[in-house]
Amino acid sequence: MHRLDEAARVRTNIAVDSKVHGRLAKMAKKNRSTVYEVTNSCLSVCAEAAERGLTMDEIRGQVLIWYATKNLDVVLLPGKVIEYMVNQLYPAKKQEMASLFEEAGADVGEYFKIKGLTFQDVLEMARLGYASIGLRDISVVKRSATKIVVSIYGLLLGKSATEVGLKFVEGLMNEFGLIVVGSELAEGAVKITFEARSPLP
Repeated sequence: MHRLDEAARVRTNIAVDSKVHGRLAKMAKKNRSTVYEVTNSCLSVCAEAAERGLTMDEIRGQVLIWYATKNLDVVLLPGKVIEYMVNQLYPAKKQEMASLFEEAGADVGEYFKIKGLTFQDVLEMARLGYASIGLRDISVVKRSATKIVVSIYGLLLGKSATEVGLKFVEGLMNEFGLIVVGSELAEGAVKITFEARSPLP
């Protein structure tokens, strides 16, 4: 790691939680660096992201999404391109498309579990990084010990794309033991009621 010249250093006191300091010290040891250098690097990255308009929650969301999808076969495409392709195929291959998206959701859910992510981790990733995965908003309301309602907005725009998006979410949630017991769809929005096999945390 590049070392800053002594002249470029500004002496100041920064108070950090003992657990945070421990994590920084561990990172420094792993990178054969100093706590000063690791701290300066972390603060520089966060400052640059903030200057570009990202909030701390959005930065955390990006980290979670990157970690969760690092080894997945994910391709970044504009939403209108995906929507066009779905709209062209869905009328002729409705059942096949629904099965494909549900299977894809299940594959992602299984991958998340292998990486050690919990259902709460997935919700946190969606809450903090929804804009990065093509959504305008997402909310989760707990109705009982085993039932939650998830509302998703901006699931592309057309009805066909919304329907296959729902199947993807179903496949993903099923892997975490949640079954769809009700849903309401409109273009670009879906409200899904899930029932868990065991009490939710």
